[in-house]
Parts: sequence; structure tokens; C-alpha cells
Amino acid sequence: MLSDPQISEPAPEKYSTARSTAGIAGLSVFSPAAGLAVEMAVAHRFGTSAAVDAFRIALAVVFLGQQFFVGLLFPNIIVPLFSECRAQGREIEAWRSAITLANLALVPTLMLTALLFARPSTVVWILAPGLAPQTHEWASFFVRWFSLSLVPFLYGGAALGLLYSQRIFWTATGAQLLYNVVLAGSILLAGGLLGPSICAVGVLAGASAFLLLQLARIAPLIPSVRASPRLHTVAERALVRKGARLSLPLLGSALINQANGIVAHWSLSAAPVGTIAALAYAGRLQRIASLLPDLLALVLFPKFSAIAHTASRDQLQELSTRALRMGLFIALPIGCVLFAMRVPLVALLFRHGAFSESATISVGLLFGLFLAGMPAGILSVYLANVLYALEDMWWPMFSSLASVGVAVAIMPAVATRFRGEGVALTIAGLYWIGALIKAAVLQWKYEAVNLGEVATSSLKIFPLAAAAAWLGSRAAPIASRLTGPGIVPLALELLVGASLAVVFYALATLMIGTPEALEFARNLRSQPLLGLNRMRGEFGG
Repeated sequence: MLSDPQISEPAPEKYSTARSTAGIAGLSVFSPAAGLAVEMAVAHRFGTSAAVDAFRIALAVVFLGQQFFVGLLFPNIIVPLFSECRAQGREIEAWRSAITLANLALVPTLMLTALLFARPSTVVWILAPGLAPQTHEWASFFVRWFSLSLVPFLYGGAALGLLYSQRIFWTATGAQLLYNVVLAGSILLAGGLLGPSICAVGVLAGASAFLLLQLARIAPLIPSVRASPRLHTVAERALVRKGARLSLPLLGSALINQANGIVAHWSLSAAPVGTIAALAYAGRLQRIASLLPDLLALVLFPKFSAIAHTASRDQLQELSTRALRMGLFIALPIGCVLFAMRVPLVALLFRHGAFSESATISVGLLFGLFLAGMPAGILSVYLANVLYALEDMWWPMFSSLASVGVAVAIMPAVATRFRGEGVALTIAGLYWIGALIKAAVLQWKYEAVNLGEVATSSLKIFPLAAAAAWLGSRAAPIASRLTGPGIVPLALELLVGASLAVVFYALATLMIGTPEALEFARNLRSQPLLGLNRMRGEFGG
């Protein structure tokens, strides 16, 4: 039975958000590198072949597990649940209820896994009905075996939600890093021997590693907390019912978010071989580009939740507005620099092995189009987190549903005329639709964000970000001309250009007194040693 674990909310500390973000960002230096290693391994071994098209289509199953269990369901239910119970001194009930919710979710997950394993061809037909026979065969193979990853992601997501509630964030990035390392290593080491089927082995091994890391970290925190079919109190039963009720719109959001990808696959299933693969490479680069501002949103979510339950709406508005400003302060220069240097970046990462020069140009163009929607995608993450903290799970789902409706209406026609480029630009536009809907709800229904302040701040820093990107892109080729052609000179070109752009942007924003730049400067001056010690203590456990 139960003996209470340590049930206490860590006291807030000055610069704690910055230190938490910096700690995760330090670990995250390696996570995007590992994610890129997966893309590079796939590109090197299999290029833009039919098997890669099939792999990208079947990854919808994996993404569903990751997005629903890891990204949406458990973090967005468990963290508010703990915030509510902490405010009432009932945290032990939150532990029991959260574990019970995870166990209840196992039954439908096993049923879905069995369906996907038994009827993969039907699922592939739903995902992309116009595939060529070879692509369809590989897609069916991947769907069957990828379905087995859903159970590890279920319990990995539950453990992650519990860790977030304890303000432990690094395992999310650490586990994703481990997943990517296992998948990339499998492809590189055994891809030549097993062919594309190694991707299934790598995904299952990576999902298992993801789960094991989460369990290893959460286990010491709950040495004797156990859920049972008969919950101990009326309050615990109420918490479980509330969690189940809140899960419905989150499930809807996860399915609807995947629907955009399905519509894209529908629209491109009859396109030339390699079109879906190129779109996926570009989309992966765009997600990696959004990593740092997304990490800040991750760290701030428990604060959003705590303030929503214990403080005034004015305080929530202040925090959410500052968070949006900081997220865009980070995201805009990243997006501008990557847009200016997109083709050499793609060449450096993917132009090896089976990846052709024409594929490099195509992926570079698609990546640039995706970057047009990057700020909106980041805004959507922050705005959705504020809505989840307010326990409003329906509006994020409605915004996703509106995006899917637009996609169904226009994407097939756009894909017929403009192929992958039209689909990428449409997806970028859908990010803006979703962000605008969430922003309108928070502004006028909850008064939980000051959009005017966010817009004014963005208009001030965007010209500086664009100027920094232009300067970096003009200076970068000088380095390659001095050193000659090759991979190392290309890497040096990108490093010089990006470094110059960052320095220019930092100095320019400091000179005009941008609050976010000043806050960064204060953190760097005041807390470097304390932040390092905090990171060591947290990562060391």
C-alpha cells in the first residue's frame, strides 16, 4: 500500500525558469543532433526512394503515440491535476489518480495496436490511398510493426507527466535523444544488411529505450504509490473521471493533428516517388528549428497551471504575454537565419550517399516554405499551453479542426498544381490559422494574453532578425571561398554566417533595450555558476 512520498512544491527561485530552460537546452544540443543523425542515416542509406515514402507515411502511427501520450494527454492532464491537488494539500491523491488513468488507457491502446497489426493494408489505404504497389507494401510492413510502439509511449508519457509535475524536465529531451540515437544507430549499423526493414527494428528499440529512461527516473519518486481498481476516496474517483473527461478533446486534437498529415499524403500519394520523402525531410528540419522556443514553453507550462489555479487572471496574462514575447524573440532570428542559409544547410546534412543534388534543392525549397509558418507554430504551442492550464481542452481541438477543414478544401487542388511546394505552403498557412484562433479565444474569452504587446514587440525585432540573417548569409560564402569546396568548408561557412548573425542580433536588441535581450544578459551575468550547479544537481538526481 501507500506511504506518502515527498509531497512538496519546490519554492520558486529567482531565475529558475532561465536555469531550467538553460539546463534542458544544454542537453538539447545533442537531441537535435541525434534527430538530424536519423534523417542523415535515412538519406544516406535510402535517399528519397519508395521505401522512404512508405516509412514517412507509416510514421503517422508513431507520431500519434508520441503526440497523444507524450505531448498531449498525460502532461496536460497530470500537471493541472497536481496543481489543483497541491493547492488543496491532497497531492497523494493526484499520484494515485494519475497512475490509475495510465492503467485505464492501456485497454483501448491494446485494442488499437491489435487492429493496426492485423489490418495494416487497410490503414495504409486510409493514410495514402494512391500509392504505387511497392510503396504500399513497405507502408503496410511499417504500420504493422510500428503499432507495437504505442504501449511504450503510453507509459512513457504517463511517467513524463508525473515528472513534469515535479518540475523535472530533462528526461523528455534525454529520452528523445536516446530514441534518436538508437534509431540512427540501427540504420547505420544494420541498414546495409537488413535494408529498409531496419527502420522498424530501430523504432521499436527506440520506443523501449524512451520508456525505460522515464521509468528509471520516476521510480525513486514513487517507491510505494500504487493504483488499484478501487480508489481510496471519493475525491480520487472524481479526479479520475475529470482526467478521463479532459482526455477526450486531447484525443480529438491528436487525431486531428495527424489528419493534416494524412490529407497531405492523400494529396501527394500519386505524385512522383520521393515527393513525400522530401516533404518529410523539410518538415523535420522545421521541427528541429523550433526546438529552443518550444523548450521554454515546456518549462513554463507548470507555472501557467499553478497560476491558473492559485493566482489572478492578471498574473496569468503577464506571464503568458512575456512567454510569447520571449518565444518569438528566440524564434524569429532562428527562422530568418535558416531561411537565408537553407540550401547549404540541407547540402551539409543530407547530400551524401543516395541523396541526390536535385533532392537537395527540392528539400531546401520546401524547408524555406515551412519556415514561413514557424512563428505561428511556436505561438500555437504557447497559446495551447495556456488554454490547457485553464483546463480548456476544447478550443485547441476546434482550432485544429478548422485547420483540417481548410486543408481538405484546398490541399488536393494545390498539390495537383504545385506538388510538394504547394502542400508545404498550405501547411505553413494552417499554422497561422490555428494560432489566430487560439489567440482570439485567450484574448477575448479569458483575457489571458495581451496580443497587442506581443505584436508590437515582434514588429520591433523582426527587422533586426532579418538584417542579421542577410548579413550572415552575405558573409558566409567568404569563408568557403577561402578554404575551397568540401564538407568542412561548407560547415565552416554555415558556422561563420550563423555566428555573425547571432552576434549582430544580440548587440542590436541590446542597443535598443529589448526587454528579452536585457533579461538574457542579466541571466548570463548573474547566474552562470549557480545555473551550472543546479543543472548538475538535477541531472545527477
